[in-house]
Amino acid sequence: MTPFLNELSAKQPPYYSKNNYMTNLVDTPKNQHEAVLWHLNEYNTITSWEAIKEYGATRLSAIIYNLRDNGYIITTNMKTTKNRFGRNVNYSEYKWEHII
Repeated sequence: MTPFLNELSAKQPPYYSKNNYMTNLVDTPKNQHEAVLWHLNEYNTITSWEAIKEYGATRLSAIIYNLRDNGYIITTNMKTTKNRFGRNVNYSEYKWEHII
């Protein structure tokens, strides 16, 4: 486990704020894990496409797995949409459940 992942825990979030949310995240995330946490805090959900476009994170499911392993409660919502060829495609939307 990397040193950064040791910092991520539900018992002691690294950037705790007065609102019990991680709203005091760094302005410039140091890595993709921090970027995904920041995004979840700001926008509530994230998809693989958003992670690729915004942060270059091509393995969002691995990042979510690591965050869950460190105590964050992140739920998966399966969505269906049509692609440019008119076929149904499935994708995951991840949501961080803030516990107060």
